[in-house]
Parts: sequence; C-alpha cells; structure tokens
Amino acid sequence: DLLEGIVRVYLDGAREPVIEGPMKDLMGSETLVPYPLAASVPEKNEARKRGYNLFLPVPFAKSCKITFEGDSIDELNLGADNTRVGKFYYNIEYRKYPAGTSVRTLDKNALKANSGAIEAACRMLAEKPSEGAEGCLPLNCVLKPGRSRTFRLGGEKAIRTFSLDIQAEDMAKALRSLVIEISFDGHRTVSVPAGDFFGTGKVMRKFSTRMASSDGQNMEAYWTMPFRRSCKLTLRNTSDADISIVSGELRYGSWNWDGESMHFCANWAEETYAVGPSEGQYDLDFLSVEGRGTYVGTVFSITNGAKKWWGEGDEKIYVDGESFPSHFGTGSEDYVGYAWSSGTPFEHPFIAQPCGEGAGRPGFVSNVRWRFLDAIPFRKSLDFDMELLQVSVPGTITYGRVNFWYMTPKK
Repeated sequence: DLLEGIVRVYLDGAREPVIEGPMKDLMGSETLVPYPLAASVPEKNEARKRGYNLFLPVPFAKSCKITFEGDSIDELNLGADNTRVGKFYYNIEYRKYPAGTSVRTLDKNALKANSGAIEAACRMLAEKPSEGAEGCLPLNCVLKPGRSRTFRLGGEKAIRTFSLDIQAEDMAKALRSLVIEISFDGHRTVSVPAGDFFGTGKVMRKFSTRMASSDGQNMEAYWTMPFRRSCKLTLRNTSDADISIVSGELRYGSWNWDGESMHFCANWAEETYAVGPSEGQYDLDFLSVEGRGTYVGTVFSITNGAKKWWGEGDEKIYVDGESFPSHFGTGSEDYVGYAWSSGTPFEHPFIAQPCGEGAGRPGFVSNVRWRFLDAIPFRKSLDFDMELLQVSVPGTITYGRVNFWYMTPKK
C-alpha cells in the first residue's frame, strides 16, 4: 500500500533522516506535527482518495534530500495500470535564500524541544487571524441596477475584517454581479465579483478557512489591508435587479506604514473554453505583475459543461523573469491539496473545496488555496500560468479565477 510507504528527509548530507515514517502518518495525522500543519483531505473520502499535506517548514543550510520507499512502486514501468502498480503524484515546494544567509538546520531535538511552540502555532493557524480592530464602518445599503455606493476611510490604518451579507432574488447572479472595487492611497488594486472574492463563487456554500469563510449567508474575509492616507471601497451592482447589503462592515485598526508596507491586491478573470478531442489544451494567464510583492493565494470558480474531470493541467510560476518556472506542478487538484478528481467538499485553514458538484459532470466547482506559510515573494516580477487540459469529452469550461497578492506601491 502506497500509504504505508516510508518518507525520509535527509538534511545537509546527514546519513540519518531527521524525519522518517509512513506517508499517511507524517502527512495525514498528528504523528509528526498537529493539525493543520498535517492534514489529509477530503476527510470524508476513503484514505486512498485523499490528498496528503505537510505544511511544516523544514530549514536546512546546505542540502535536502527526500526519499520514498514503497513495496508496490514500479519505477521501470511508467505506463503500468494504476490499479495494480503503485503510482502517486507529489509536489515538494522550497524556498532558496541568498548566499551567506544564516539558516539553522532542523534536527530531531529541535522538533521535540519546540513541540509546545509548534502546538501553540497550530492552534493559532487553525483560528481566524486576531483582528486588532479599533473601529467599524457599516456597509449596509440597497443598490439599484447599475448603481454603486462608495465608502471611505482616511488616515494611516489597516482593514482587518471585511464582511458582506447579500440578499437578492437571484443569488447566483448577485454573487457574480456585485463587484467589489478597492483603492488604497489613490491606487485601485481590487476589482472582483463578491462571491469570488470571498471564495464561494457564484454558488453560496458554508465553509471556513483562515482567510475567508461563509456561514451560508454572511461572507467574511480576514486579509490585512494597510494604507497610508486613504481607502475607498465601492460596491457596484452590474446586474438588472436590486441587490441589498443587509449587513456588512469594514473593521479596521491602526497601522505603522513604513518602507516594508504593501498594498493588498486582487484581480479577477473569466473566459469560456471549448474542450474535447479536437481542442482543449490552454495555458491560462492567472497573474502577470511587475514590481516587488508577495503572492498569497487563489480562488478557482469553474463552471464545467462536460461530463469529464475539468482539472488536469499544471501550474507554472515564474519569479523575477525566470526562463523556466521554479514552481511547476502536477495538476489543479494537487495545487489545492486534494486528489483523484474528487468532488467531495472539504475545508481546512489553508485549502478548501466549498463546492465540487461539477468535478466530473456538468456543474459548478469552487476551490481555494491560501499561501501564507508558503507565500511566494518576488522582487521584480511574477507570472503565473495554469494549464487547462481536457481533450476527452466535448463541451465547454468557463474558468474564473481570483489571485491575491501584496505589492509595494509605485512611487
């Protein structure tokens, strides 16, 4: 059984591994570290149809080698039947520091000695960010078709929590037609439909993650959004029907703006693509920005119009003008942390599938991945492409996505 295969992590050329154990224990239970640093999802699926995730940072000064040992692996027969021969897909992400950076290599004693701090960190990561809010700006309003409402904050502050409770006759239309626009210090950095911004897409579902959640009616986001002089939030109704914000607010607090401060950014795009035997392979431009910043997450909103899994295709992330991507994945569901084309909803502080109805059939899918332990910093530029690959069954896929990042303001 592949789940019983042994994972070993060797650091700085050591002969003995600093981490060793069955994959399902190290990455899907609290054997090594507590939840949410280790978790398998969706928990409702049988063990072999889950994704296994370990978010524990493992520092090393010189080198890292990770091995897997399993009785059923057939490395000489790559085309063998999956049902008879062990086969699995994996992503190992790492960050390299400039030469001369002092890094203390992880050892077993450090894991034991810091177990209390690790447990405390896990408790904190499993909760919403602490607010530090000192004030509240209500957002309640009724928006007629084609109308908008603008709300303003002044001074040196940071938004800590943003919430909306929307009512409309057609909620699917309202979640997509209510557009959130935010400008910080005179620069508009956010323009995203409300449902996509909060991670639920155009189908309202209950879910909870560290950076966004919904109870099925009220939606909340917990991003820290700092500004030096001003913030302008506009709620714009682009539909032909009334949309009511029956409850909504910006909770904000103080902020010490300095040379390291960045503005919060989010973009949105959606296109419809023909898929099937004659066509169905595309590289989608998720994000392309120049400057200094940090990429922190993505929301997928997929309307699948074919009786086939929508999510084949690899992510490719180019940092600071790389000719070949330093981040090259193995598939959309692997990027989000689950597996085997599963349509089962799940939630976790870092990853979630609020809705999976269109996983292998016509319907809607929403996926979430937040990157705060594994955020991707860039100094000059970041380009993120996601492949769409479905060349088996004819139909269409409407592919929406929101990307979130922080950016140093241009002078």
